[in-house]
Amino acid sequence: MATTSDSSVSFDQTDTRSDEMNSTIEQWINELVAGVDDAQASAKF
Repeated sequence: MATTSDSSVSFDQTDTRSDEMNSTIEQWINELVAGVDDAQASAKF
């Protein structure tokens, strides 16, 4: 399962802050989905 080593994320105070936040959240969701898929495919599940 893929995990990030740094759970804290800071966003610059710019016009792109919302886009950066959305992109980061989307990445976290994709990692979560991949982790769930891996867990479901495992023999232990």
